[in-house]
Amino acid sequence: MDHQTIITDLGGIRALARKLGHNSHTTVQAWFDRNRIPLDRWEEVIGAAKADGADLTVTQLLPPELRQDAAA
Repeated sequence: MDHQTIITDLGGIRALARKLGHNSHTTVQAWFDRNRIPLDRWEEVIGAAKADGADLTVTQLLPPELRQDAAA
């Protein structure tokens, strides 16, 4: 799953920024534009997803070439 899809599935740029307690949406906007959520933010994004009842895992955040399911 690409990171733009994850951000969209979590309500979009502004919604995710609010869930993470950011004062501005620009940080999440930069992640969306680069299609990359920084590794040091994965835990808080997973936490925000769980708080929303979504099941987001580290495996889903990994680049496709590093996921075991991509080897099949």
